[in-house]
Amino acid sequence: MNAFQHRHFDKNPTDGAAAATRMPISKCLLDQLKGVPAPIRKPAPEPEKTRMEKDHLDSLKTNLASSQSKVVKTTVAFLKENASKIHPDDLSEIILATRMNNPNQFWTKDAILLIKILPEKYKSKLYKQIMVEAIMAHPDASSQSLDFMLTNHDPIKSEDFLHLFIPDGLLPKFNAIPLAQYEDKTRLSQMNAIAIANILGARILSNKELDWRLALSEAWKSEKEVYPVWTGTLVAFNENGAKLGKTVQCTNHREITYIIRVPKEYQGETNAILVVNHGFLADGTPLIVPRPEGNTITYEITDDSQIALLRSFPNSKEWCHSDNKFGIPLGNGIPSSNSNARYFDKLRTYVGLVARGYYFYGHDYDNRRFVCAYDLPFSRFGVLISDDFLSRKETKVNP
Repeated sequence: MNAFQHRHFDKNPTDGAAAATRMPISKCLLDQLKGVPAPIRKPAPEPEKTRMEKDHLDSLKTNLASSQSKVVKTTVAFLKENASKIHPDDLSEIILATRMNNPNQFWTKDAILLIKILPEKYKSKLYKQIMVEAIMAHPDASSQSLDFMLTNHDPIKSEDFLHLFIPDGLLPKFNAIPLAQYEDKTRLSQMNAIAIANILGARILSNKELDWRLALSEAWKSEKEVYPVWTGTLVAFNENGAKLGKTVQCTNHREITYIIRVPKEYQGETNAILVVNHGFLADGTPLIVPRPEGNTITYEITDDSQIALLRSFPNSKEWCHSDNKFGIPLGNGIPSSNSNARYFDKLRTYVGLVARGYYFYGHDYDNRRFVCAYDLPFSRFGVLISDDFLSRKETKVNP
């Protein structure tokens, strides 16, 4: 080995010249050769955001509460463009201080999108605020705001809904809990009711169950503030004599179309009604899922075998016998004095939940036996849910 080779490969050079000329090996490279993982470099912390001046903060709140849509839209555009620079406390305060139910407000959807960029600790409180505002607002605002939230939010804990809609310590009455009450204005549209019940994992009481509460027992006397209610029984039917096709569609005066797909084995039937009750599959999947898209809302049924076809659907509004499973009036007319007689107050064609308990028609026995497929799905009523979901939640917490 010559002198050059000796200087570069001798593991223990003895003279100073050899040591000085040895090829250096970095510690990082040496660690890699030994299999030591490289240290993880933490990204430099973002510069801390400063709070807004009070005058600026107050000005933004005032602008968002303006009755002039142009002012609101300009302010929203500013918030969206600068959201990443605004201190989370300020952005949260702006959202919380702005009411969502002003008829001239156009920013509820943008507020929901802004919440998504905030740290987690802010989200639950803000989502609850928007829900409260939406529910207490005008029915149009409620449906649009809450529907958008339920389809665009970050994952929402069912506990947030539970504490918002069901006060702590509320005891079930006859195995049911009010999710919404008509008299205190915590009313829900059909889509709102189904979407929230699905998140909670709670089943909306069926028409048959409500029939027992209203017509076959005195249960209704202890829950008058809840009625009228949406039941969990969804129906779909065509005009008299029209055959069932691939879908049943109903378009209201606001040009919103509600659709349900007809199982193949039922297509071609006439004078029949499709019926399915709200609930959940064995794996927890909701059976009825509203799918909004533009001006169309499709009720997706996740298990077609749960859809029933009932024949001998009455062509006109009259008192009829109710079927044993769903409590739907069917067949020829009978006297209203018959204890099994139910009156089907219905539109010519309909897709949606049936309603019960029309007390504004009166509290008498006849009106409590009305089965209604007459109100538009965006109407806001009370909702009763089964209390069995509470025991399921306790089982998960305390296995």
